Amino acid sequence: KIAELGGIRAIVDAMSRHQEHSRIQEHACFAISILASYPDNQAKIAELGGIRLVIKAVRMHEKHEGVQEAGFRALEALAANPENQIKIAELGGIRLVMQAMNRHEANEGIQEAGCRALESLANNAKNLFKIEKKTSKKKKNRKESIIKKKREDKNASARKMKNGNKKKEENAEASKTETREGCNKGGMQEAISTSRTKVPPGQVSALHPRKTRRNGRNVHRGPGSLGSDIQAMALGISSSSSSSSSSSSSSSAKQRLCHESEAGWNTVD
Repeated sequence: KIAELGGIRAIVDAMSRHQEHSRIQEHACFAISILASYPDNQAKIAELGGIRLVIKAVRMHEKHEGVQEAGFRALEALAANPENQIKIAELGGIRLVMQAMNRHEANEGIQEAGCRALESLANNAKNLFKIEKKTSKKKKNRKESIIKKKREDKNASARKMKNGNKKKEENAEASKTETREGCNKGGMQEAISTSRTKVPPGQVSALHPRKTRRNGRNVHRGPGSLGSDIQAMALGISSSSSSSSSSSSSSSAKQRLCHESEAGWNTVD
């Protein structure tokens, strides 16, 4: 009834006048998909240029998911006619459907409608050959892209490992440097503390091997001053001997005094 009242021509004219309007193209494609479910309307839609307009709408609004799905459903219904199968393939419908399916892989509606359209077009032997050829090429390209991606991931992993090893080496070298600097700093502090320590009289300073301390004064010794060393040693020995002799004399005097006192007491008795 719709076809008899001129509904197909009205839809085709609206699609031709409003090609830039995505919503009009979407609803018009859905209407064609419903009307093309009747065999008599399939040939009439093709005669009025409906196939060309559907393919043009899908091509112009490739990012609009509604137009893509509706256009594929219209192509599926129109491809039920053998003559329309050939016409759709000549206008580039097979390539168009496969390209749109690649762009909208995450959209289930587009994938389903595209598969149905290709299934309907594959009833023609030439179309089947084209679909298989394009599918095998797509698989080959996908396989090459997967291999390329794996190679890139492997190279990236190798670069990451190399950078990690380099960073570890840098950290180890920095740790060694810090340890070396710490040791040098500790040795320097120890040397400073040793230099600040008071050297007892008569001993040689570790930091100043050419200096001695005698009676609280620094005695500078030049290289080869062996005589002064012997003289210092002799003075030390003489002082010690004199002190010992004085102590012994004092002790003997004390003993004599004790003997005399004892003798006196005995005389009195």
